Amino acid sequence: MNLDREYVRENIWLSLSVMRDIVIRFFSLEILNMHPAVYWGVAAAWLLLLISAFMSVRSLSIATAAKVAWFLAILALPILGLAAYALRCLLAGNWQIIAPFFQSRRLDRQISRTVASGNPAAKA
Repeated sequence: MNLDREYVRENIWLSLSVMRDIVIRFFSLEILNMHPAVYWGVAAAWLLLLISAFMSVRSLSIATAAKVAWFLAILALPILGLAAYALRCLLAGNWQIIAPFFQSRRLDRQISRTVASGNPAAKA
């Protein structure tokens, strides 16, 4: 019985020591991900992101030379190319879908001003 307790105590101490090392490595940015599945997952996510970007560039209504330039930028500069394309999409985006949210606030202000002015047509 005494041997079992010693064995358990040693295993708990060993597991706490390993966990402490993992936490220290994490906060000191020395993260060790030795499992190959982590790398395969990152590669799959990156591939899906590239496919999505290529499909988006392909659907743009711009000149073919500009599409080829975006394809090359995304391929040649893996992170910077995607970041530049994302910025381009944000700047050239159609923001009309958000407009009703801001228009409703203006409309609410106009209605409250009209009601406060005492206009009987606005109260009805």
